Amino acid sequence: MFSKISRVTRFARISRAVNKTKNKIYSIRKYTPFKFEESFLNRYRGKDPKFGFNGLGELVYRRTYSRLDHETGKKEEWEDTIERVVKGSMDMYYTHN
Repeated sequence: MFSKISRVTRFARISRAVNKTKNKIYSIRKYTPFKFEESFLNRYRGKDPKFGFNGLGELVYRRTYSRLDHETGKKEEWEDTIERVVKGSMDMYYTHN
């Protein structure tokens, strides 16, 4: 059975506790976007990845995962896709942890 505290009071107490916690988290952590060093990226530029499956792997990659670069009008290359995915993953990790 519930105690004699009303539901509204209980909700208000929980809300205050959650807001205090959120304020502490956001005041401590500042967001900075993840960025690779160019020297690291240059080691992998121009290398041909081994997609395998006699060309089928590359076809699936280009059709499914490679995005159109609106500046040049061309599809992404393998190293650009990997850079985009890792940056996105790291940004989500730092934003939500």
